[in-house]
Amino acid sequence: MPLGMENKAIADAQITASSYLNNMFATWSPSQARLHLQGRTNAWRPRVNNPKEWLQVDFQKTMKVTGITTQGVKSLLTSMYVKEFLISSSQDGHNWTLFLQNGKVKVCWSHRKGT
Repeated sequence: MPLGMENKAIADAQITASSYLNNMFATWSPSQARLHLQGRTNAWRPRVNNPKEWLQVDFQKTMKVTGITTQGVKSLLTSMYVKEFLISSSQDGHNWTLFLQNGKVKVCWSHRKGT
């Protein structure tokens, strides 16, 4: 059952990020990190492309997450997408635990080329 990122059951204020790109052309805020958004800015984009950037969703209660869907975007003929990501969870927003598989940090691969 979807948790609400696409249908906005999860409020914009529950989605935060390490940074986001804001320029005279567009604002790629964390609240744009939703599936199937329309319009000129229809994704979250960090201020810089670097592995230390993060996106956080506060579910406001303990939730069981069984899957994560990513979606690329095209902007001015350029495809943008996250290649890989890590998943971590927290009960208090301060202490984080990385998702492990077979005792090792699980590196997740995402969709490519704007799909």
